[in-house]
This record gives sequence, C-alpha cells and structure tokens, in this order.
Amino acid sequence: MILRMSRHPVIDDEDETVANLVAHTDSGFMTLLPPNAVPGLSILLPNGRWIDAPGVDGTFVVNGGDILHRMFPPSMVDS
Repeated sequence: MILRMSRHPVIDDEDETVANLVAHTDSGFMTLLPPNAVPGLSILLPNGRWIDAPGVDGTFVVNGGDILHRMFPPSMVDS
C-alpha cells in the first residue's frame, strides 16, 4: 500500500499569476479529503457542469481513483 499526502494551498481567485490544477482524474486507488471549510474537490457532471464535492461535518470525502475504476468497471466511475 502506498500512502501519499498532498497539500494544495488556497489560491486567491483574484491573482492571475497563480493557476489551479487542470482537470484530471486521480491516478491512485482513492483519495481521502479531511473535513475542511475550503472545498477540495470539484466534480465534472455528465452534462459538462462542474460542482464542488459536498462535505458533511465530521466526515471525509472519499474520491475513487483510476485504479479503483479499473478494478470494478463499470460500477465505479473515477473522478
């Protein structure tokens, strides 16, 4: 099992010199996002609209990655 910790700092939308990550799927098995007031994951819906992953106080957001999708197609969609 590989555990990788990442931290993405809050980006000021007004500052045009800093860019967000480009749209991508997570290459790993899954990503756990801890409870946080700042949204940490956006989801591309089938209609092409982006939404922030909803958070629930005191819970983690679990994001299934590419490896999980490959293990259980088509029941799991990677994001």
